[in-house]
Amino acid sequence: MNDGPAIDLAIHLESNDFSRARSAALRLLSARSRSVAEMRERLGKKFASEAVEQTVALLTAEGLLNDAAFAQQWRQSRERRKPRSSRMIEHELKQLGIADDIIDGAPSRTTTLWMRLTGQSPSTQDAKQTTTALLSTVG
Repeated sequence: MNDGPAIDLAIHLESNDFSRARSAALRLLSARSRSVAEMRERLGKKFASEAVEQTVALLTAEGLLNDAAFAQQWRQSRERRKPRSSRMIEHELKQLGIADDIIDGAPSRTTTLWMRLTGQSPSTQDAKQTTTALLSTVG
């Protein structure tokens, strides 16, 4: 019994599935950045899980998928274009599959401004409220 051609065909189909998954992922990334979880979900609808995982691993290694950078970019984009509260933005990031520790590491505009003005991280609620009040008066 010769399984050679069947095995070769299986390897070819797997690599073809990976190639198509990678192309689809790059098309998705050309529109906007994505979280790892979001990419897995979108690719998982059309491709085998092995091809999805290989694609995600490759894109992560290439730096094209990075949850920390995505969270920071998402927060900045929302604060500029569609202002929302920090809680709402954090909720959106959770819905996109970003881990809590990464969300906490993506500082808000208020936190960034406070750090620029004072040189220290806002460690109290008073500091955040003071900065928020300042921002609301100066824009």
